[in-house]
Amino acid sequence: MSYLQPMEIKGNRMRPATPVYMYFTALLLLIYVFMRAMNLSMTHDEAHTYLAFHDVSVWSCFWSSSCWENANNHLLNTLLMQGSVTLFGPSEWAIRLPNVMAYALYLLVSVRLVSTLAPEKPGLQWVGFILLNMNPYLLDFFSLARGYGLSVSFMLTAIWFLFRWMRDDKVKDIGLAYGCLGLAVLSNFTALNILASFMIAHGIIGLSLIYYERSTTWKRILKSAVPGVLLLVLLGIFLALPIRELRAQGEFLYGAPSLWDTLSILVSDTLYSQHYLGNATVNTALILFLILLIPAIGFGLGIYFIRQELGVRFYISMVLILLASFGIMLVQHRLLGSQFLFNRKALMYIPLLALILWLFIRGHWDGLWIRIGGSIVAGFMVYHELRAANLTSCREWWYDADTKSMMLSMQEITKEDPKPVSLGLNWLFMPASEYYRVTGQMDYLQPLVYDKEIQSDGRFDYYYIDAGDWPKLEAQYDKIVDYGGRYLLRKKTIH
Repeated sequence: MSYLQPMEIKGNRMRPATPVYMYFTALLLLIYVFMRAMNLSMTHDEAHTYLAFHDVSVWSCFWSSSCWENANNHLLNTLLMQGSVTLFGPSEWAIRLPNVMAYALYLLVSVRLVSTLAPEKPGLQWVGFILLNMNPYLLDFFSLARGYGLSVSFMLTAIWFLFRWMRDDKVKDIGLAYGCLGLAVLSNFTALNILASFMIAHGIIGLSLIYYERSTTWKRILKSAVPGVLLLVLLGIFLALPIRELRAQGEFLYGAPSLWDTLSILVSDTLYSQHYLGNATVNTALILFLILLIPAIGFGLGIYFIRQELGVRFYISMVLILLASFGIMLVQHRLLGSQFLFNRKALMYIPLLALILWLFIRGHWDGLWIRIGGSIVAGFMVYHELRAANLTSCREWWYDADTKSMMLSMQEITKEDPKPVSLGLNWLFMPASEYYRVTGQMDYLQPLVYDKEIQSDGRFDYYYIDAGDWPKLEAQYDKIVDYGGRYLLRKKTIH
């Protein structure tokens, strides 16, 4: 298949054939994500959300500043978490279940996208599915109770409906696309960037259909813009207070200093601490990534002037969304001094970049070297996911990997001690530890204290600390458990 030759994309009357092994792989990935949701220790931000908002009306958060002391309240995640906890109780897997279900949606959409865009080409479908799914950093967020996984899932679903609108010219589809983007924004406010980028791409594609391809009318394009305008009005009404409060708290000032850092950190996160080439791993991977990305973006922009059809139109729309998103960050940085998205806030770029790379491969799939290169990239991503897979920790909140084990061990460790027992904590560990104290009904422990200072006066019976805190406490405490750079300490005079 070449973009210089006619390409057939089957309409919605025929369901494209999808290899059985792709569905089997999707099921295995979903099981893996659910197992992580069951096994991972509760993390700092998840625990904070549960403790602060499990019994707060989400509706009240649109009008009350008390919900917005920080950006931890991801509205849709909070609402769905509350429903899941009501049904199944406050276990880790129940709190995380909405994001696991979001991954089921993400899997379904990714299968539909690649099978529809590459009918009767199972190898090409397989490459697309792998690029969209075999990323350990992305999978982290479908196993955690944060809004990022939900947001990415709804973004990809919006992209699917954008494709359907291009294919079938139905306003219902573009309306569903904007509806999904609205849910993405409610899941995490960083999706406002993608919403704006989507609207820019939608507008440019609409104008090109009118003036360049001459295949539609102003009336139809304006009609397709109505859902986006309505969404902006609704978001403006309901999110005015939350955004104003978060801006006042300085929550929008955090980020990377440059677009280059956005990309390099994204590559580093994707590598997931797998140092294949030692200290040169990240820089080498970044260079290879740019070698693949730059031609894919350039080709996506250029081919539209040679050939105008559905596959090319969809390809350029993905490129436009990406470039518009980068452009918005650059303008905000220049005018407002805001920083660039990075780490989990840049998670949405993973499927978007994967799609652009795959669409480039798709357009040259008949070329032997492209098939070989695409297969090598896909094979490496499978190997990388298998190598990085684990049921013990996530990249972003790695420090909470042993918090659950530590808290569950406290009953045995303190069985001979006078009750209640006091436990001091490095502030990083406090929310997750308090979650286990509350949900595990550990009444023998005093309520835990959030304190960013390490108290070296011996006021606590026990202390759970990072290794860097040890010099401040070694005079008063003994190490009793080493969790690999995190220590549980006992006061020397407790008995």
